[in-house]
Amino acid sequence: ALVTQAMKPNGDSSAPPDVDGDTAALGGELAAALASSGADFNCLEDCATAAASTGWVKLGVNDADPALRKKGLWLTRLGSKKSGMSGNFSEEATDASESTFRQKTFQRERARSHLGTGRTAQLWRIHREEAWAELQFKMRSFLKSFFYEVCPMFIGGPLCRIIDGYGVARDRALYPWKPLGMMNDFSLLFVTIGYWVWRPEGCNPFDSFTVLLLWLARAGTIAIKYAFYGNEDQEGTEFGLGSEAYHKYNRLKTNLMANIVFNSAGSQSVTLLEQLYASALIQDMELSHLSFEFEHPEDARRVWKEVRKMLDEVSLQFLLLSSGSVAGSKQTESNCPSEASAPNEESLAEAPSVCDGFVVVCEEDRYNSVTTKLPAADPVNAKTGHVGNKFERMATRTDAVKSEASADDSLDWCRGDGDGLVGMILGQSEQSILDGVEEGVLSVAVVAIHCILSSHKITSRDFKKIIIPVMLVCLMLALAPAFINMGMGLPAFGYSHLGRAISIVQAWIIMLLFIPNFLYAVMPMVFFWNQRRVDAYLYGMLAGDLAVQAIWPPVCNLHAPRIDGSMSRNITAWSGLQRCTRGSHFAMHFQQRFNFYRIVTFSLLIVDSLLHGRASALYPDMISIGSKIASTLRLLTLTFAVVVELGLGMMVNNFALRHVAYISKLRTSNASMAAITRREAEADELLRTEHLLDVASQEIMIDVQSAPLTVAFLKAEIGRVSLLLSVVGVVIYADVKAMQALLGMES
Repeated sequence: ALVTQAMKPNGDSSAPPDVDGDTAALGGELAAALASSGADFNCLEDCATAAASTGWVKLGVNDADPALRKKGLWLTRLGSKKSGMSGNFSEEATDASESTFRQKTFQRERARSHLGTGRTAQLWRIHREEAWAELQFKMRSFLKSFFYEVCPMFIGGPLCRIIDGYGVARDRALYPWKPLGMMNDFSLLFVTIGYWVWRPEGCNPFDSFTVLLLWLARAGTIAIKYAFYGNEDQEGTEFGLGSEAYHKYNRLKTNLMANIVFNSAGSQSVTLLEQLYASALIQDMELSHLSFEFEHPEDARRVWKEVRKMLDEVSLQFLLLSSGSVAGSKQTESNCPSEASAPNEESLAEAPSVCDGFVVVCEEDRYNSVTTKLPAADPVNAKTGHVGNKFERMATRTDAVKSEASADDSLDWCRGDGDGLVGMILGQSEQSILDGVEEGVLSVAVVAIHCILSSHKITSRDFKKIIIPVMLVCLMLALAPAFINMGMGLPAFGYSHLGRAISIVQAWIIMLLFIPNFLYAVMPMVFFWNQRRVDAYLYGMLAGDLAVQAIWPPVCNLHAPRIDGSMSRNITAWSGLQRCTRGSHFAMHFQQRFNFYRIVTFSLLIVDSLLHGRASALYPDMISIGSKIASTLRLLTLTFAVVVELGLGMMVNNFALRHVAYISKLRTSNASMAAITRREAEADELLRTEHLLDVASQEIMIDVQSAPLTVAFLKAEIGRVSLLLSVVGVVIYADVKAMQALLGMES
């Protein structure tokens, strides 16, 4: 109603019908102020700008005078640049002109350039196409990658170089040949061919089949990774496979699942932010258009302080990526930017800024090169980050950094009004964020960064704590046949020198190949647990820390900022936040790969166990009891990990019920308050909030049914655990019968 009144032509300040006296007086004052400014405005942003130019907006929401507080509150809702997307329009305005105004405002907010850097609806659409492309399985890329990987390196590498070029072979780690890779390839050939050439006593061909199956699993999982690459990563000439940018910023390792889960490459934060932006693109949610209004500005200050520190770490990771020294760096181990050594002038000149110049500088970003499809803007001063042409941007960026930047400046994630990876997520400058923080207002983008990085971030030291036990388990499984043979009084590794050599190399290769297969079960477990922490974060925003502490099994309290559940603005923002971060909506690209990896690895291990079981029954003299038990132990180990993964996924899916239950309480509370309040405007706000809560709860429940967390594309629920154990139980029963035959215990 206030907007409708203030935007009437010719300075008419008469109030629309059904408007209380206070609002009518406030609207008249705003209309008079706007009329005196002489501004020609047609959307909320112009309205707020014109009001600011007259000094009308100097009153804040925390003013002691109730009348002034109301004026400031209205201004906060009208003056926000995000109001065009957050739905803060008058419900009383029902005429056709108001409907047209609302539609034009929405279109203007979607198509306008945020900070003068060309972030248009066209750019958003192109980035969405790239994000969706990463969810499509590309069979041609899979078959080509599988062929390269299944061949030994000394065959696959030259073929890849001939077919796709040197750059692609280098970025696939196929060429130049690496000593360790060549050693593993020759060891594989020695194990698989050695038995059939020499047939040493104490060795059997079925262990060679195990090595081949694990090798096929390795080649298949690597091929699946490339099959889910986006169009730009596969075909882009400047930032895709084979480009200097892909190699320089180590995209081979940053695209690994171990990086987003375990921070294996030391650039987990960068990958997490990429996935957050991809989730926003897929959901078509501009997170910067929504904002939370906290009752206490201290909550906003605390969150922004923590996010600012996280972004400093992200900026340092970009610097280290540019110098090729992310993994194992002192900063990455300590998770503290101050402990890192200052980069030299050369690395600083080439370093990408996270926010300053999305078009060019953030070359490791997968959505980067698509920007060149847009018409180039006129280049301006490099310091402000408004250079549209890529090559001019790189030249001016280098000169500006060499002449102006220092080591401390390099950690500034947002110089001026840049538009890098973080800039695309935040959609505003740091000063704009600070202005909102002082009023207790934070955009959903800031809270989303805090939520994701707090829930998923680990250090490389933590990765070592996980990988060492995994390697020990795989080593014990590889040596299990030797231990069992020793326990039965037989030679551990065969009867001859050649037999012992083949058996030892065989154990080494099985350990190396089983490690990634086991990790493909462990990594989803950790990821699902972290997604449960995301759910706890979202729940804490509504219910508070005490409610989070009561959750069982307990989850680490991340001290999420609590919001006022009686404000429609906050509920709209919370709904947008959960839509991009909760459950299966975050990192959909990696979750797709999880499902395919599970199918490949688990099915091949079942085949391996069945093969050993059948061989034990048909050829008992050709296979040892230790080899048969080892195949069963590998299957049981992976089964245990998958069962735990299903349990954690089930916890995440069931957390939706906890969200809906508390939202139901908020709905009842808001409806009750609306029924007893005497203020019409407050009652309307409470009823509007109650309606939004109802919509949010329905969306969450529908999401759980239509897009739940899945394991091997099956919904994580208790029924799937029973199905898995039934299948494995049949295989184990066959194994037990085979072992009885080997031991001569058949009745």
